[in-house]
Amino acid sequence: MHIPERQQGIALAVLAGVIFGTSGIFTRAISGISPLGIAASRLILAFFFMLLLLCRQHAFKELKRSVRHYRLLMLLGIISSFHFLCFVLAIQKTFIANALILVNTAPILVLVLAPIFLKETITRLDLLSVAITFLGACLIVGFDRIILTPDHWFGDLCALGSAFCYALYVLVARQLRQTYSSAVIMCWFFGLGGIFLVLGGLWRVDPFFFAPTRASFIFLGLLGVLPTGIGHFSYNLSLKYIPAAKASTIILLEPVTGTLFAALFLQEIPPVSSIIGICIALSGIGIAAFSHLTSTAETQRSRP
Repeated sequence: MHIPERQQGIALAVLAGVIFGTSGIFTRAISGISPLGIAASRLILAFFFMLLLLCRQHAFKELKRSVRHYRLLMLLGIISSFHFLCFVLAIQKTFIANALILVNTAPILVLVLAPIFLKETITRLDLLSVAITFLGACLIVGFDRIILTPDHWFGDLCALGSAFCYALYVLVARQLRQTYSSAVIMCWFFGLGGIFLVLGGLWRVDPFFFAPTRASFIFLGLLGVLPTGIGHFSYNLSLKYIPAAKASTIILLEPVTGTLFAALFLQEIPPVSSIIGICIALSGIGIAAFSHLTSTAETQRSRP
C-alpha cells in the first residue's frame, strides 16, 4: 500500500514529536553524569546508531561523497553542539519555565527565516497554527511561572540561542535533504556535534562521569537511541516531504507527549492549565497538518 508523500511527512514529524517527549523522563532518571556529559554522550550514541543504519543501507559511498559539502556539514556540526550546549546552560542558569518557553520559540524563528532562505511560502494558516501551538505549549510548561530578572539574563539568552540554533538546523537540513539521505545528514550532525562537545568539555575540564549508576547508563543509552537518534532521524526525514515551518510546528508535540509520559511513568499529574494547553497545542498541530494536506491536494489538482 503506497502512502502519499504528504502523509508520510506528517506521520514522520508526528513520530518525532512523540519520541522527543521521552527525553524528559530519561534525563530525569540519569544521575552521576554532568549535563555536558549527557549532551555529548547522547550525540555520540546517536552517531553510532546512524553508522549502523548506514551499514544496513550500504550508504557509505554517499557518506564519502557528502564530504564535498564539508563547509555546510561543519556548520551543521557547530549548530548541533551549540544547540545542545545552550539548552544545557539554559536549564542550569535560568528557571525551567523560562528555558522551555524560550526554546519553544524555534517554530516562530523558522516561520520568519524559511521564506528568506528556503523561499517557502507562508500562509495565514501557517501563522495561525504556529500561534495556537505556541500558546498551547506555553500553557503546558507554565507561562504564568516565567520570571524575567537581570540575574538570569544569561540563561534566558542561552535558551533563545538554543531555539535559534534549532531553527538554523532546520534550514540547513532542509537544504541538504534535497541531495543526501537523512542517515548521512544525521551522521554528520551527531558525529561532529559530539566531537565539538567533547573537546569543549576537555577544555573546561568537565568531569563528564563522576558517579554513574548502572541504571543511568541504561537510560543514557535509551536517550541516545530514541529521542536523539530515531527522533531526529524521523524529523529530518520529514523535511523531505513537508515545508520547514509546518514540520517545526508539528514538532511542538514534544511538550504534549512529555507531559503525558511524565504523568504515566512518573505520576506527575499535570494541572488543569496544562491539560487545556495540550488541547490547544493539538488544535494548532491539526491546523498545520490540515493546511499542508489541502495545499498539496490543490497543487496536484492544478497540474495539467
